[in-house]
Amino acid sequence: MALTINHQTNDISATSGSMTIDGAAVGGGGGAWNLISTTTVTSNVSTVDFTSIGTYKRYVLKWDCTMNSAAIIAIRIYDNGSLVTSSDYVGMRGAMASYLAVQTTSTRWLTGIGMTTQIGHLEISAVEPRLPFRMEVAGLTSTGNNGDISFSTGGLKTTYSLTSFSGLQLGTTGTNDIATGRFALYGLSQ
Repeated sequence: MALTINHQTNDISATSGSMTIDGAAVGGGGGAWNLISTTTVTSNVSTVDFTSIGTYKRYVLKWDCTMNSAAIIAIRIYDNGSLVTSSDYVGMRGAMASYLAVQTTSTRWLTGIGMTTQIGHLEISAVEPRLPFRMEVAGLTSTGNNGDISFSTGGLKTTYSLTSFSGLQLGTTGTNDIATGRFALYGLSQ
């Protein structure tokens, strides 16, 4: 096997054979991204639900959308087919420009501030029973020219007993806030 390192372009390439670092194979970045489902919203809805998600170790939800108002994203999970609406979601949320708060317990995971036009990324590890997650949302906070980045991280309470992670629900703290958008859920095979 030949290993070539190009210091000018920072490229590393191998010809025939495989490459390892500390005994682990080096490959495509931790597993293939498998598209599970996409949803396109063309008129006002309150939630976008993903309930046939398979059994992956990690899930990534990506979206871009327009809201009817400066809406705060709210995420809930499905456990064994049932939506979890109890106060078993814990975490911290905040925003870069103006606001940082600690969210100790809630009926869903929330972002820090509302945005009218946004792109978002949610990542959940299904390996751990507490479903640790991270979420970032970037966009415009009003009809003016104010941009921001909102974030959230956390998981489920230690007292919650997860049976089987079986879905996600993306909504807002309001009603029928999602005007238009595209939403895609991926499962990562690691």
